[in-house]
Amino acid sequence: MKNQIEQLIDILYDPAARIDERDDAAIYLAKYPSKDVLDKLVNFASKSEENEIILASVGESIGEIMIVTNKFELSIIEKLVPAAKSETLGIIQGKKPEWLKEKLYLVINKK
Repeated sequence: MKNQIEQLIDILYDPAARIDERDDAAIYLAKYPSKDVLDKLVNFASKSEENEIILASVGESIGEIMIVTNKFELSIIEKLVPAAKSETLGIIQGKKPEWLKEKLYLVINKK
């Protein structure tokens, strides 16, 4: 029998599931901040053919997991499609704005 995380991931990735079910799954996955969950969310959020509502919720969950684990990875942000990226950055801007200031400084001053 699959655990709750596996069930949520299955629903998120199931194109036959209703959009509201997939969206809820994306939101609930933020409650399980692990590398595996983050990897699955990033993989999902790198596909532009997915529904934008779901992509936005996945982006929020990615941001929430980064905040909870206290780990900002620019390489993850770069992989996300615009709808997910915008939500991820919005969560970070609201809860850890210093991360974006630090990363922006590094990007601007990169040699």
